[in-house]
Amino acid sequence: MNRLISFLLFILVLSSCTSVFYQPEKQQFYGPEKMGLSYYDVSFLSKDNQTKLHGWVFPAVVEKGERYKGLITHFHGNAQNISSHFISLAWIVQHGYTLFIFDYRGYGQSEEGPSGPTPRGLHLDALAALEYGHNLFKKEDMIYESKSGVVKKSAPLLGKPTLSKEESIFVVYGQSLGGVVAMRALADYPELEGVNLVVMDSTFSSYQSLAFDKLASTWLTFLISPLAYLLISDEMESKSFLPKFDRPLLVIHGDADHIVPKKFGEEIFNLAMTGMEKTEKTEKHGEKRDLFTLTSQQQLQKWQWIIPGGAHINAMYGHENSSYYQKQFLDLLKDISRK
Repeated sequence: MNRLISFLLFILVLSSCTSVFYQPEKQQFYGPEKMGLSYYDVSFLSKDNQTKLHGWVFPAVVEKGERYKGLITHFHGNAQNISSHFISLAWIVQHGYTLFIFDYRGYGQSEEGPSGPTPRGLHLDALAALEYGHNLFKKEDMIYESKSGVVKKSAPLLGKPTLSKEESIFVVYGQSLGGVVAMRALADYPELEGVNLVVMDSTFSSYQSLAFDKLASTWLTFLISPLAYLLISDEMESKSFLPKFDRPLLVIHGDADHIVPKKFGEEIFNLAMTGMEKTEKTEKHGEKRDLFTLTSQQQLQKWQWIIPGGAHINAMYGHENSSYYQKQFLDLLKDISRK
């Protein structure tokens, strides 16, 4: 009887996409000011024209006369809110890039909307965030903070640094759930050509496939794993869009990711590389073990980094070699800005 009750409760949970994929929190976990970071609050409407979304903008740190390098729009994962996720990319503002991160409906200070987090609702939120971040990037007075000055939360526009021959770039960075949300939104984004790089970090392309994999991975739920294809909606999957995706793409995945296994990242890259020839190499650093396996198609500007010992979304922050991956990422951004 206890097993039957557990089974029925599990089916009830599984049938609710919100319960499975969305774990929002309202509380603030970390304050950027405690880390010495300048930022300011922003709000904008989702594409349903009624749900107000909240975000943070971290101005790029550059000296007067130095180059403003671009803006990164960060789509975070399924749990907590921006106050725990900004840390993974906050380091990049010290290198001339502005970081914009936002909360989906129901997360943090964003409003719930008509029905809280749903695949369709997050899709509308993502489209609005792409537009907001892109418009922020395109402003004539780009956002930056001088290393010798202090930015105020209420003063977002402080002037435009000098540009060199390299152009500033607009980057979309999706982590975990944020990856599939961002990629699906890009399929409907009218200014896709203005996106210079998309990063898919520890993510997946099909809600049904991930749910099936999770159910099939344990003996308790193995027999009911096919129900994932009946009870989970894949209306907002990105899998069908990937073979047609023609913008620069970086796929990052740790080979020790137990939340979203590595095979999901490999599938994303392979779909994006449909019909294209790939080259592969393994990079080492001194006497250390392999730092990552790099698979690429240089002409189409598509790269895959497999991180040895990498856990879920920890390549850029939290991995023993994060400083190395940060440098590799900065080098890649620099190369793209020269194209």
